[in-house]
Amino acid sequence: AGVPVATRVPASTPEQVRGFELKGTPASLDPAARRFLLRGVAVDYAGASFSGGSAATLVGYTGTVEVKGTLSADRQVLLAKSVAFRN
Repeated sequence: AGVPVATRVPASTPEQVRGFELKGTPASLDPAARRFLLRGVAVDYAGASFSGGSAATLVGYTGTVEVKGTLSADRQVLLAKSVAFRN
């Protein structure tokens, strides 16, 4: 009926670190804090590696980025491990 049904849902303990991936156009860049918004999620790129560009490339960038990382302890910020520029 057009509704996805899970056949398996893996469980994890709170101690396990889950990875997340977001794709979209960065917005509200704050170079001093080394953060931007991606699809409404705050992304901290201070410890990220970059491919296809650099942190400076984010200024005025209107293309797509792919960010992979983990959530902060308070689960409010995506701590980027990598930022890839996709045109």
